[in-house]
Amino acid sequence: MRVSRRGVLNRGSAAVGAAGTAFLAACGLGGEAGQGGTGTGAAALSGKVELWQIYQNSPAVPQVQEVLGRKLAPLDAQILVVPGGEMVQKLTVAAAGGTPPDAVFINAPWFRDCARFFQPLDAFIKRDAKKIDADDFLPIGFQASTIKGKTYGLPLEVAVRVWWFNKELLAEKGVPSPVRQGSPTKVDYKQVEEMAQRLTFMRGEQQVYGMYVQQSWFNVLVYVHGFGGRFLDADHTKCLLDSPQATAGLEYAYDLVNRRRVAAGAMLDNHERDNTIATNLDNAARAQNLRRLTHGVNWDVGPVVQGPSAPMTFAFVHHAGVVSGTKNPEGAWAAVSEFTGKDTNRPWMEGHGWPTVRKSYLETWIKEGVPPPETRQNVMEWLKVSPLVTFPVGYSANIQPVATQLINEAIAGQRSIRDAAQALGREITPLLEKV
Repeated sequence: MRVSRRGVLNRGSAAVGAAGTAFLAACGLGGEAGQGGTGTGAAALSGKVELWQIYQNSPAVPQVQEVLGRKLAPLDAQILVVPGGEMVQKLTVAAAGGTPPDAVFINAPWFRDCARFFQPLDAFIKRDAKKIDADDFLPIGFQASTIKGKTYGLPLEVAVRVWWFNKELLAEKGVPSPVRQGSPTKVDYKQVEEMAQRLTFMRGEQQVYGMYVQQSWFNVLVYVHGFGGRFLDADHTKCLLDSPQATAGLEYAYDLVNRRRVAAGAMLDNHERDNTIATNLDNAARAQNLRRLTHGVNWDVGPVVQGPSAPMTFAFVHHAGVVSGTKNPEGAWAAVSEFTGKDTNRPWMEGHGWPTVRKSYLETWIKEGVPPPETRQNVMEWLKVSPLVTFPVGYSANIQPVATQLINEAIAGQRSIRDAAQALGREITPLLEKV
């Protein structure tokens, strides 16, 4: 690689092989195989392939690099770090300069911005379906990477929201834990609310809350979904947060914090550390990674929580794609296939906590758990019912700042929740790309 290319990438960033800590949270067929592809598959692999990916200091990446080196030789497939927030700009600049990478792994908020530079993978997938075991991917993975009928990414991880419980705090107040042998696989949100009321109390001078509500923009969408609302329509042409259902979900979330006062809405890390929070609706990755910490061993993922109209959750998917114009499309496809392949699932999930999109590994991961208390099956149940959320083009640059400002104004009491919901619909819709 030329020095100038490396300068475009990650000057000053930590090396890919550096040791890292577990992440806390922050997901038509036919024709020739790819643009310019030879159709000859892995037997003809050679040369260099550069794959940009977002994880800095990831403990999984060195293991994944070893898999690529072992399985794709003599192809020289190199994994390089480009932080997620920088990926769109750097990919745009590199593509304009005629020096794009061969492949990219990107998380969901930036996927559609990056997918503009990807080539469709349908012909590759059709040709190599058995080799990559395409049927092993959860259906939500390809659903998330399909744009106008064409598939632009191979799925790797699912960011799914789950409800998790502090079994020690529940035991302190004599409240039966939903995370126990023989507990139901689904509970009603009103049951969780009643539980939160019983678990909101003073422990000496410490205020203990029965629930934590993620009030911040995007996380609050779990309540929108639970009440039957949606963020966007299917074509990303209209924001639906001003609907009665979405508004009711938003009002319910903030009501738990501001009027009923059974939920905290700030300083989650402190509440976890001090054992002053009993339930939380949050990332599955955060729930799994929290259990690795001394103060997190009592937390575990509970059963699906049913809202008034739907389960209170959502999911999005992270993908890897082949960049259009690469001089080595077969090599890029091979690298992407192994990057998301079966041999890399364990490093990814153990390193980050995100559920992988491979059914076979999820089944293995569940069998390796010992429920209770480690009810890994519950994560799978959440995956089965979680509606898919996809992000529009320009999400991070244009839509997220507007939505964050409006939600923060509601949190600060500068506007009502209903007014914020109406403003979200009114101000986000014009920002959506019109096709």
